[in-house]
Amino acid sequence: MAWLRTLLLRSLRAEQLPRVFWVLWAGAFLNRLGGFVVPFLSIFLTEQRGQSPAEVGWLLALYGLGGLAASLSGGALADRVGRRSTLATSLLLSAAAMGQLAWQRDEGMLGVSLLALGFFGELYRPALQAMVADLVPEGPPRVAAFGALYWAANLGFACSTMLAGLLASQSFRMLFLGDALTTLGFAAVALLLLPETRPVSAASSPPRALLSPFLDPRFVSFLVANSLLVLCFFQVNSTFPVAVRGAGLSTRTFGALLALNGVMIVVVQPLLTRWLGGLPGGRMLALGALLIGLGFGSHALASSAASWALGIVCWTLGEILIAPRVSAVVADLAPPSLRGSYQGALMFGHASGSFLGPLGGGWLLAHHGPVALWGGCGLAGLIACLMFLRRAR
Repeated sequence: MAWLRTLLLRSLRAEQLPRVFWVLWAGAFLNRLGGFVVPFLSIFLTEQRGQSPAEVGWLLALYGLGGLAASLSGGALADRVGRRSTLATSLLLSAAAMGQLAWQRDEGMLGVSLLALGFFGELYRPALQAMVADLVPEGPPRVAAFGALYWAANLGFACSTMLAGLLASQSFRMLFLGDALTTLGFAAVALLLLPETRPVSAASSPPRALLSPFLDPRFVSFLVANSLLVLCFFQVNSTFPVAVRGAGLSTRTFGALLALNGVMIVVVQPLLTRWLGGLPGGRMLALGALLIGLGFGSHALASSAASWALGIVCWTLGEILIAPRVSAVVADLAPPSLRGSYQGALMFGHASGSFLGPLGGGWLLAHHGPVALWGGCGLAGLIACLMFLRRAR
């Protein structure tokens, strides 16, 4: 297995990244490896708390609302208070919120508990991204660093879902306990092993720094283009399963199709990041957006498992090209003192897409059919491609 480890480290450009980054990477991977709760929230609420599907929808919306509020708040705190402090505080409070929800007996407080879990569970993300930008210089090394972080998140998620199934078969409370313990482990890494990386100039940032990213036309243009792609990807957990089943495919086939995306990211992404890391970022973003548009758009013509899989391969390749570069581009656009606020604004766009994507996609599928839905995704990818090309020029 030594050759595999060597290949992986070379693919992730480990030689170009500082040792403290890998400490941060290990903590993030540990946290993601124990990400048991979120994928099983709807099952927990229905089977353990007896909530109806409609009630579950509202409760999960509150969880999403907490994440939406955390995006801008976490970015501002990372710039004003510090990356390390925001990271550790968020993780500690997130672990506490998980424990409180697992032992919550008051049905009326479920919404408050989920709102708190959504807020504290997402508050650390802008600080994490800003810390990577502080530690790694601009250019291919920064793209490689965000790529390594993205790869770890996907690998950790793939492992956590398998472990979560085993834990849930024993006790749902074990899910919360395991997630809380790994979250506390990441908090310990932050407190004991990570330095504070916030630039000195960030401490004097004015209060209106919270809105500064939205007053930057370069960033807003990039955010709009990226948000169009986010709307496409949030179909994967909402309209995509309905469309696949509507095409007559079995649940086993649906599971295999979803697994194809995760396997490709884990296997292919480190290699593509190394091979293409030095190419112009704007053109890689444009190519990725085009592949995403073609992949999702091709689902309008899909009739067999092979044709659905071909579309998934296409948009997964686009995801691999874009995902490591998005945070790197935002880090390059942001002044050093506002890296947290800019990453928080990017996260705000993602959180908004988690609400608007399923809502708009569900409406298109219900009222105009799958051709309109997937054709709309294809158009969104094309528009994003043209916007990225304009930025590249």
